[in-house]
Amino acid sequence: MINKCPQCGFEPVAEKMICPNCGFEIKENIAQKIEEQNEQKDTHKNDNITWSDFKDVSIGSVMETFNEQHSLKDDEEPKKESAEPEELSENPILSAYIRQHKGEEGESVEELIAKGTQVQPEADSATDEQEDEKAEQTVSEETEQPTDPEDMDDMTDVTAETIEAESLSAEGTDLVSETEEPAEQIVPSEIEETENETTQSTEPLETEEPIQETPVEEPKEQTTDPAPVQEAPEQHKKPRRSRTPYVAAAAVMVLGVGGWLFYDHQEKVAAAKAEAQRVSSALETIQGQLDQFYTDKDNQFIKENKSMAELETINADLAPYKKEKDYAALHKTYEDIKGKMHIVDEVNQLFDRPIIVGDQLDKKAVNLSSEAVKLEKPEGQTPFDTLVAQAIDQASNQANANQQADEAVAKVYQKDQVAKDATRKNYEAAKEKVAKLPDSSKKEALTAALKQVDSSLTKKETAEKQAAAKKAAEAKAAEAKKQAAAAQAKEAEKQAALPSEASPNMQTNSNNQPILGTVPSDVADADNPAWQWAPGVKEKVLATCIARGYIVEGGYTLEKVRIENGEGYYNLFATNTRSKLMKGISDDALPFYLVTINCKTGYFRGNGSDHTVR
Repeated sequence: MINKCPQCGFEPVAEKMICPNCGFEIKENIAQKIEEQNEQKDTHKNDNITWSDFKDVSIGSVMETFNEQHSLKDDEEPKKESAEPEELSENPILSAYIRQHKGEEGESVEELIAKGTQVQPEADSATDEQEDEKAEQTVSEETEQPTDPEDMDDMTDVTAETIEAESLSAEGTDLVSETEEPAEQIVPSEIEETENETTQSTEPLETEEPIQETPVEEPKEQTTDPAPVQEAPEQHKKPRRSRTPYVAAAAVMVLGVGGWLFYDHQEKVAAAKAEAQRVSSALETIQGQLDQFYTDKDNQFIKENKSMAELETINADLAPYKKEKDYAALHKTYEDIKGKMHIVDEVNQLFDRPIIVGDQLDKKAVNLSSEAVKLEKPEGQTPFDTLVAQAIDQASNQANANQQADEAVAKVYQKDQVAKDATRKNYEAAKEKVAKLPDSSKKEALTAALKQVDSSLTKKETAEKQAAAKKAAEAKAAEAKKQAAAAQAKEAEKQAALPSEASPNMQTNSNNQPILGTVPSDVADADNPAWQWAPGVKEKVLATCIARGYIVEGGYTLEKVRIENGEGYYNLFATNTRSKLMKGISDDALPFYLVTINCKTGYFRGNGSDHTVR
């Protein structure tokens, strides 16, 4: 036996004839059960019966029928059997069943069931005269037609096989109760009597199509006493033969068909109801799963934690229900969710993080690309369409800003290094474009590049300033040198006519060195009266030097040089550059030599054209 339903996959179904989940008959388990029971049967009672001819008749109905028929009274008188027994002709469904299997024309069982036709009891208006006529006809036919043993066997086979088929079918559909006896014990004695009494051969019935599931009422037992039967003439009276075999056979056929239809109908109705409930429950579950994808009751926005894989799994669960009326609406919902998830995914891919999160727009999401956005905004006016349009606008605006910033930075920074022709003006323009970008990794990268540009430009500008300052200093020094040379030339012109009080050792020069060399021994003789200033000489000379702009008050010093002819000579030095003469002189030149002074006579002279500074 198999443990899994071939129809729905439900398990376990071991030793089950019908799947408890979908109601499908498990033929493998039925066959196994039949085989097991056949091994246990006493087969000598039914060796001549072909049960397969009645495989479509409910075993439960046949078993119940035979149990009832087996208890019929022996004095119950059966009716005669004609080409179509009267009992069968009174039952339109059974008559149609027989005609159908004989290939004769007429209404089918399905059509009669659809019209609501039921098995009718034997007519109460049958008279004794009609009974006698039928009995005589039966006797006449029995007399005229010899008994064929093979025909008798066929009749027996048909009846017995019907019972066997019903027994096996009932086991497969769980309609036979545990208290029912095995199929081989169901064959009534009336059927065995048929082998000895029946003179007409009966062709076995072949089931072509399953009969519809409308239950048929069982024939009611006749409760009224029949009318007195008129006696026929003496010469026509025949002894009545027992009709029990025919009644049993007809009853088996009627109750078998009706019972099978009833029980099979009940079973299929229950199975159909269970299947409908299962389908309804499954579709409700799928509807709930689809609804879980939306954030709102209006089914506008999709939850951010839902995936396309989860949606496709639900769609796979929905696929088996394509024939259901609710399928179209559910599939439409699936397509709506799928389309919106696709749009959201495309839009979110434009940014460094999802911009559409459920029903909200993340303003901090940034488009890092400089390429133009190719997504078209939706034309609809739904809240979802509006949100998507806002996200696409934000992506487009940021893409334009990125492009402008990239172009501006490219003028000062290329191939991961500062451009050779970068200028401060281009740098400032690029800095302004980058500052407008939203905070992002792109903005950080461009800002870092601009810092390198700024550092490079600063170094370049500093070097240029230093070079300019050096050049200016050199130019100024050259000019000062030029002026000194001119003054020295004038001094040389006057040197030729030095006064008598001037020392003959005074030698002017162009390096602005003292014109009179220092004698250390004279300087060491500090107490020598030659170093004493004549009254008023020192004040006069200093006043003159101040008036001429050589020095300023407190901005000079006097140093002893030598003694000649009892007269001491001092060198005058400027110690700051605040005087007019010292303008433009570097502090590095201090102390700056000006003149040499005779402290006794007040005569002074230097390297200048005026005998002072040259």
